[in-house]
Amino acid sequence: VIASETLEYGATPAHADIYKENTPEYTYIFAGWSPAIASVEGDATYQATFTTTKRTYTVNWLNADSSLLAQTTVAYGESPVYTGEKPSRPTTAEYTYTFAGWDKEIVPVEGDATYTATYDSVRNSYTVTFYYEDGVTVLDEVTVQYGETPSTSLIPSKYSEEHYYYTFAGWSPEVVPAEGNASYTATFKAVPKQYTVTFKNHNGRTLLTTETPYGEIPEYTGETPTRTKDKQYTYTFAGWSPELTEVTGPTTYTAVFEGTLNQYTVIFLDEDGTELDRQTLDYGTMPVYEGETPAKDDEGQYGYTFKGWSPKLSAVSKHTTYRAVYTRRSKTQGIEDVQPPYMEAQKILIGNTIYILRGGKTYTLQGVEVNK
Repeated sequence: VIASETLEYGATPAHADIYKENTPEYTYIFAGWSPAIASVEGDATYQATFTTTKRTYTVNWLNADSSLLAQTTVAYGESPVYTGEKPSRPTTAEYTYTFAGWDKEIVPVEGDATYTATYDSVRNSYTVTFYYEDGVTVLDEVTVQYGETPSTSLIPSKYSEEHYYYTFAGWSPEVVPAEGNASYTATFKAVPKQYTVTFKNHNGRTLLTTETPYGEIPEYTGETPTRTKDKQYTYTFAGWSPELTEVTGPTTYTAVFEGTLNQYTVIFLDEDGTELDRQTLDYGTMPVYEGETPAKDDEGQYGYTFKGWSPKLSAVSKHTTYRAVYTRRSKTQGIEDVQPPYMEAQKILIGNTIYILRGGKTYTLQGVEVNK
């Protein structure tokens, strides 16, 4: 009962439109009274009537990124149907996506609804190729998933050359987790070959043996080479023959010495040991007495004539002492007894004996002619 009133016969009842609250399923609009309102002729009852309209709702179909794929209008109680193109999601470096359905079960509409596409993801796999250093020869090829660090059990090798060995130095560029197809190239480190270098003394005796890498200048680390001096020279180490240079193979170096002429003391003594002269001379020099001619005082009936030096003068080869040597003669025997007047005479030395040369003939100091 909305209202009740008492009216006189013949009066016409009146009432405002009636509102009926909508339900989720229907919309109601007042359509009038039943029966139609008429003048009062007795007690009467009127019932409100309504036009009923089934409600519709909006269903939004969203992609995973919340972008709108489609929008449909569906009546209450009906199940929505997606009528757009099949949802898709762009492939990323890491994943490939396949449409898997909607984020919730599709049910009859009872209001506005939103459905979001869902996807199954498959982690992408990539091909990684390992090349020899020429960038052409394939050494290995592996398949790895995104984010996985590729590897190979193969250890590349490179033949040695005349002067170098090669060791594997890694891949270029540096191996990193996969984010796409990739290629890596083997790199090698050149290691110089070692060669034997021998250092010898002048006499062939080995002083030092070392192993030196190709291309490096060898270094002598032993004691400074020496050479025993001889009579003629004192030796000073001057370097190596040949001159040290970059190693290209087994090499032998021989010590080289500079020789300095030795000097020796030469002493000239008189017969009695008195020093007459002292000289310092280079080896091989012929000594020359530079003092006054040695002389010896007469003794009684004898006189003395300087004969020379003992030992005989020779080229310098050591410290040497020379002593004056004299020839003794009798003072009572004179050359005058055997020589005509006014004939020039000359003393001569034959062997260790002094003779007189006069007039083309030879005489002893006593004046006896000799066949010489």
